[in-house]
Amino acid sequence: MKRYGVILLSVILLFSLAGCSQVPKSENAIKQDIQESTGFFSEYVDLKITDFEIVERKTDSKNSTDEINCSLSAANEDFIYTAQYVLKYHLYDQGWMLEGLEQKNIGVTPKKASVTSDVAYEDMGNTFTFDLWNFEFYTKDDFVFESDAVDLTNKTHDFYFKSTDGKKTVCVRYEFVISEEGIAWKHTNTTVN
Repeated sequence: MKRYGVILLSVILLFSLAGCSQVPKSENAIKQDIQESTGFFSEYVDLKITDFEIVERKTDSKNSTDEINCSLSAANEDFIYTAQYVLKYHLYDQGWMLEGLEQKNIGVTPKKASVTSDVAYEDMGNTFTFDLWNFEFYTKDDFVFESDAVDLTNKTHDFYFKSTDGKKTVCVRYEFVISEEGIAWKHTNTTVN
């Protein structure tokens, strides 16, 4: 009889404790919420989280809230994405539910350049140069690819085309940009020297 009393008391204690408190979301659950709630991860499905840190966490069991400040890095074969997030959770009968997500300090850094000299040649357009003093006239067909220079830190990729007579150089510049169309190397400038 004594044993049944101890078992019954243990079961009652377990049920009462289970209803009173639920463990806040784990790091893996927080990462999953970020991936599911951020359009960036749905647009770039090959993006994988490489680093994650909870910088500050304020769990208030009295008010059933949990606020998390975290930093995250993710990468795919083309770029590295970094951002800081503030997530706000509220505890309901069903568990902790995400009620707010704010992104801050978003950064995207290219890992490589993906534009080819053939594309740059086409983007050069019909470059016409006319030098009145020397009576020189050039068209796009008068230029051949010479070299390119990639600067991943400044997010630029320059292509240099030299005129067949060696007197003029055309520089076709691309910049790594984030726009409404997505993340890509965009042709931004063509200059003739």
